[in-house]
Amino acid sequence: MELHSRLPDRVAEVLRARIRDEYEPGRRLPSETVLAEELNVSRASVREALKQLFAEGLVDRRWGAGTFVRELGEPVAFDVSEVSTTREVIRSAGHEPTLSFVDITVVPGEDEVLTALGLDQGADVWKVERVFAIDAQPAVLIIDHLAQIVNGAKIDPTVLKDVNLDMMTLLRREANTHIASSEGTIDAVAAAPLVASRLGIAEGTPVLRQRLMNIGPDGMPLMHSVSHHRSDVASFRVLRRQRS
Repeated sequence: MELHSRLPDRVAEVLRARIRDEYEPGRRLPSETVLAEELNVSRASVREALKQLFAEGLVDRRWGAGTFVRELGEPVAFDVSEVSTTREVIRSAGHEPTLSFVDITVVPGEDEVLTALGLDQGADVWKVERVFAIDAQPAVLIIDHLAQIVNGAKIDPTVLKDVNLDMMTLLRREANTHIASSEGTIDAVAAAPLVASRLGIAEGTPVLRQRLMNIGPDGMPLMHSVSHHRSDVASFRVLRRQRS
């Protein structure tokens, strides 16, 4: 296939298809040189495409051995350096995302949430609680809080009961805005009773917690999010680059 001057993400698309349809888990990918010659692109384009696949959790890079298709059964890797939907991450890793629990209601805002969103004390907010399952196994509990009016528009997130819809699409359609960046922390905690119940694990089981403040393009806070990930089926991936 001739790709010529197309962007590295086109190369990544070709390799994703091969991983999905041809390459077995654990298989070593052809070298950068071989792929570059086969696809008629530069090694730099191949290298950048492989970085994308690594960030998505589709491949593993082993020092001195090469790049391999990720083995099935390993935790789905969430790239903390990118703003992406949970559904997209699960699907790009070759798994089927579903929602094993959903509860979307208007609730009185807690002090932490109201402060983060810049709302007055006593304000009501949307609480969107969802459990994403990976191949029918509960994996990630996400609780989002956001104002009832975003960017001057009244929003209704109850459509998010459908796993094929996501918060990013909702914000674009109903509020004409989007999440431009996210700031927060990741730590390991013991699963509280609610978290354990939602994820189907024993109380006190170690889980990975991510707390995020999602920011709009104008710098205004859009959504306060707290997620808990089962460490046996989900992990976080970091891709660092040297500054030029």
